[in-house]
Amino acid sequence: MLGSRLLLLIQAHAGPLTRNVVKDLMTNGRTPTFRRLNPADVETRVSALYYNLGKWIGEADESAVRREYEEMGRTRYREGVPVSELVYALLITKHHLRQYIRDHGLVDFA
Repeated sequence: MLGSRLLLLIQAHAGPLTRNVVKDLMTNGRTPTFRRLNPADVETRVSALYYNLGKWIGEADESAVRREYEEMGRTRYREGVPVSELVYALLITKHHLRQYIRDHGLVDFA
């Protein structure tokens, strides 16, 4: 029950989460290549990750997750984003999600 509530809240608040991630990516010293990317494109990709999270967890379809991340890797490679920055971008995305969960008291990490 908590899992489905959590996923609905994440999807409902994907907009603010996404904007915070994009802002972080565009200003973080470890992701300088992201500054030359189209912020709207980055926002679309981050938003898709948050929206798809519920579907991926609910369906447990590893192939869908693999396809999404492979496409993301190919796209960023074509844009000249080093893999180290892409991995760090995913860590930033995860950090913002975990912070959101903690801030809203959705999970007790103790």
